[in-house]
Amino acid sequence: MALLVGWVRNVLTLVLNVFLGGSGEILLPVFTTISSCFLLRSLRRWARDRGAIGARLQNFSVRRCICACEEDRPVVYRNIAALMRETLPDVDLTDDDEALEAFDILVRTDLPLAFSSSLGKTFMPYKYVAAVFASWDLPNMIDLLAGMPGGMPIRDTARWALWYLPLALSIYPLALISTECMTSCFLHLRGWREIVWLLTGYALMMLPFTVVVEGVLMTLKTMAVESDIAIPLFVVTDILLFSVAVFVFAEPCKQCRRAAAPPTLDIDIDKIHRRSTC
Repeated sequence: MALLVGWVRNVLTLVLNVFLGGSGEILLPVFTTISSCFLLRSLRRWARDRGAIGARLQNFSVRRCICACEEDRPVVYRNIAALMRETLPDVDLTDDDEALEAFDILVRTDLPLAFSSSLGKTFMPYKYVAAVFASWDLPNMIDLLAGMPGGMPIRDTARWALWYLPLALSIYPLALISTECMTSCFLHLRGWREIVWLLTGYALMMLPFTVVVEGVLMTLKTMAVESDIAIPLFVVTDILLFSVAVFVFAEPCKQCRRAAAPPTLDIDIDKIHRRSTC
């Protein structure tokens, strides 16, 4: 929803610029504020949902699970016990209660990491994020292509293209993943404290992106009007920013996930026996 609001913001700004002669830019702060509020709310909710699921997995108990047909619960328990005896042949799980307790430990140990890996580092992979943000500036890119047959200089086309590409492929995606990390912090805050944290964290987080956009990219775009060296510098800067975005969004390889996996399940049968007899 937040990304859709941002897309509508850019389209409306472009339309208003056409009909109001450039005055549509004055509405950018309004649209930006609305899209930012939607984004912070959505990411905060997702962070809480993700944390709640992980907490439930770490406290998993098969005995607290809901069975669609309660008459089948003993059958399900027996099947789980048989599965655990086959999975852990070196562990003495003669009693079904001990086998169910071992199953609980197995789920609490392995499933949180598997769940986290399945969701990925961010709520959306880079290729989809880049596609969404590219659609934000797609009208501007089409406008550039339409200007070339009308006599728009190649230099102007190149510098504007080099301006829009890093925004869509680097700056916006990096700002999004930074916002997701920020909204995942201090989830215990509620009410006005949460609002203060989100607004303060968002403002501080946007400072480096403002410096890069206004201090670096805008300077290169201005220099590219006359300087021949500015265009190559612009290209190198865009490539560096794109590489950073791809690196930040990259998921760990299979070998890294295996290295981060928990050690071999170590079940204390005496401890399980004491629990099952309580």
